[in-house]
Amino acid sequence: MTTAQALLLLPIGQFCGVSGPPDDPATRYPIRVGDRMIEVDAGLFTLWARAHGVPGEEGWTGAELDALLSEGLAARVEPDDEIGFAHRHRLEPLVMALGADGDRFVLGLPGTPMVSVSGPMFAVWAAAPAEPDLWSVCLRLAAETSVEPATLLPGLLDGLRPLMAAGAAYLDRVI
Repeated sequence: MTTAQALLLLPIGQFCGVSGPPDDPATRYPIRVGDRMIEVDAGLFTLWARAHGVPGEEGWTGAELDALLSEGLAARVEPDDEIGFAHRHRLEPLVMALGADGDRFVLGLPGTPMVSVSGPMFAVWAAAPAEPDLWSVCLRLAAETSVEPATLLPGLLDGLRPLMAAGAAYLDRVI
């Protein structure tokens, strides 16, 4: 199993604030997925937030997985459908490049570095806003490097979680 195949669950959507105090059961947490806003309670929000840092399904109950998947707040990367996943999802950067640190690139906000990424993952992050989906990012980078796009995809998938865990980017569904 490749590392990309181990990434069975990835969070989808952008957190858009909170509607009240965290201890109030009426408080809702809006998450934008594609062209719709999904308002969730604290329990489902906590699961969605946890999905940003958990590399696989270990520790997830079936009910938790079902809740995330049924609401469209997470997606599985199936080993036999990695290219399909890449066609259906796009990467949305949320921060800026702050410069290079050796062979790594630092992303964040002025005065607030958030994550450092490899050169290839920086190229993915930089190309993503101009492309309609992750597969198009692979095609673009493959054309620039004379590498087969399918060979780039596992590395791209491996690099998503650190970006999302740091809040430097989010995954969205292609509309």
